Amino acid sequence: MIHLSLLFSEDNMDVASSLNCVGLLVEAIQNHQKEPKVVKNACMALASLVEIDEESAFKVLNSEMCGTSRAGVPLVMEAYQIHKDNAEVVESICGLFLELVEYDDICSEITALKAIPLFKEIKQRFRKNEDIMAPCVATLTKLEGGKVSQRPTSARNKRK
Repeated sequence: MIHLSLLFSEDNMDVASSLNCVGLLVEAIQNHQKEPKVVKNACMALASLVEIDEESAFKVLNSEMCGTSRAGVPLVMEAYQIHKDNAEVVESICGLFLELVEYDDICSEITALKAIPLFKEIKQRFRKNEDIMAPCVATLTKLEGGKVSQRPTSARNKRK
């Protein structure tokens, strides 16, 4: 499996931006929030875009920047409530947030959206699932103002 971010050069990111990929993925989550495969795959794609492009991260946070009626972060938090028993969806949500909190400005905005209780719940519910715990704990640490000593491996980086 080729890591999606490896495929993105600066030119490709310009194309992704002009096509409003972030907005389309956020809309997919909004329109198909009850579909676990849509939420999982949209979060994984958003995480790949956010990892390599700070502007994409801000677009996930801001509905006006990505041209959607609702911001992506609250939508993803709502999707978690719908799919909180689906480990694959929760893992992709944690992966997206792990990428988002890499940007300090965005980290403070996510904290303001009250994401800390959500990640505390995930930590409690999935304490035996290392694929979820690693990004969850790292995200929670960053949201609470701490430093992450070693970045966990994302689900997108694993070979199957």
